[in-house]
Amino acid sequence: MFFTAALPSILLLSTKPWLAAANGRDQQPSAPSLGNTIYNDQNLRYIATVIVGGQSINVTLDTGSTDMWLNPRGGVGTFQDTGVSHEIHYGDGSPFINGTIGLIQVSLAGHVIPKQAFINITQISGLDQCGHGDCGLIGLGFDNPKVGIQNALTQAGQDGNTIGKSVLSNIFDMNPDKGRFFALSLSRERDARDSAPATLHISEYATRYESVQYEPIRPVYPLTETNWNLLSKGFSVNGRPLSLVANDKTVPGGNILIGLDTGNPGVCTRPEIREAIYSQIPGAVLSKNSSIPSRNFRTDQDIWVIPCNASLNLTMDFEGNSYPVHPLDLTAMYTHVGRDGVNRTICVNTITNCGMAKDVLYGDPFLRNVYTVYNFGNATTPPFVQFSSQTDVEEAARDFAIVRQELLAGNAPELGPADLVHLYDGPSAGIPANPTPPGSSCSSGVRVAENIANDATPSSNDSILAKHAPVIIGLLAANLVVLSILALAVVREVGSARSQSAPRYVPVHVRDNDSAPLTHPPFSDKKDYSDA
Repeated sequence: MFFTAALPSILLLSTKPWLAAANGRDQQPSAPSLGNTIYNDQNLRYIATVIVGGQSINVTLDTGSTDMWLNPRGGVGTFQDTGVSHEIHYGDGSPFINGTIGLIQVSLAGHVIPKQAFINITQISGLDQCGHGDCGLIGLGFDNPKVGIQNALTQAGQDGNTIGKSVLSNIFDMNPDKGRFFALSLSRERDARDSAPATLHISEYATRYESVQYEPIRPVYPLTETNWNLLSKGFSVNGRPLSLVANDKTVPGGNILIGLDTGNPGVCTRPEIREAIYSQIPGAVLSKNSSIPSRNFRTDQDIWVIPCNASLNLTMDFEGNSYPVHPLDLTAMYTHVGRDGVNRTICVNTITNCGMAKDVLYGDPFLRNVYTVYNFGNATTPPFVQFSSQTDVEEAARDFAIVRQELLAGNAPELGPADLVHLYDGPSAGIPANPTPPGSSCSSGVRVAENIANDATPSSNDSILAKHAPVIIGLLAANLVVLSILALAVVREVGSARSQSAPRYVPVHVRDNDSAPLTHPPFSDKKDYSDA
């Protein structure tokens, strides 16, 4: 699960809902349908309505965690209190939420669970999530008796494995004759055409996507995994595959390890992969340790500033299939008042460095482009995922051009990336992008850094290399630092018995300087607690 810092918006009139949303019109989440439709909250979160104890509560759907927790204003009402307290920590050890584990009737997508275990929040750190209309979370991951609610109840002497099951496990157990899977489509706000609605189906497919059942089966990796982790061939940029090497040396050659997390509004990866992707955009500039704000979580302060009308053809590659990503999902567009007091439109990368053990965590920017089936398997079939591509490359390119042209025409003026970086970070800041030569490798940060710096301006290579040598060295050093940080990116969930639970990998919680006005409502500066 992922929370992001974003801030007050400007208000611009528009006759197009997607344009109004992109220009920052503050819209509280309306109540989603109590059926299969879910609500898209500004491309940041996907929200379902559950009936809990007789009242409707909006909750985030999160494939990166398992437990359910609720924090509605006024409380959840009467529930059966197990007497077991439970807390969840950020990766740096600071508290995220505290509460007690209770049992209450829950209804989700037409399924009614008489007694569902959940965390009734009594204390939450740095997050007024319910103020934005989203008052809880339902994890769509795997049950794991070693962590979370199940472990807390067991450590307290109760039957945690039985009464502490997740929402999905309880639904599956109540319907043994149906498949143990759920399927998600995630809509996109702010595109020029009407996106398909965001939907959640449990043990069935959306009618329009029923053909997904014939798509390739992609088993979780390893087969004993209890997260939605898969093997992937990586990325192709403008039709050219990137040559990548997995962090985990047990991963089969030619593959990297990726995770799927609907609770993440961005895509997390290693810095050299980020650089290899965005360095292909003409006019883009990388600013190291930048003061330019961003809505997407990152463990460094590096940011790519990109011309807002610049498109990129990116595909996520799996064995036998490639899935194109809409260009609108690859850059975030917002307005911000700079140090000179002028309000400007800025476009930055949505693929960031999050200091992860996995090679890539595919969040919503990828998942909006596929209809995804998450199958928990059975006694004979391991868990697996199926994708059905929803993005046409040519149509997406036209869509991108229309949307960005209208947004730029009706929004604050844009400053060129190089000039914007100079404004925020000084005249010597910024490494211009330059396409990586065919056949080059992105398996280490060295080659990528050399390509960006050495090829920045062909007429003055030597001077630019000398000018940016400290930056290049800093990039190489940062790669080493990130490896050491990975060991710290572990979150522990501890019950009242105060026993240590199994580790979960997450981005390290930081309080960064993401507090400048953007075109979105306020969110917390807290980052993540997921087990993705």
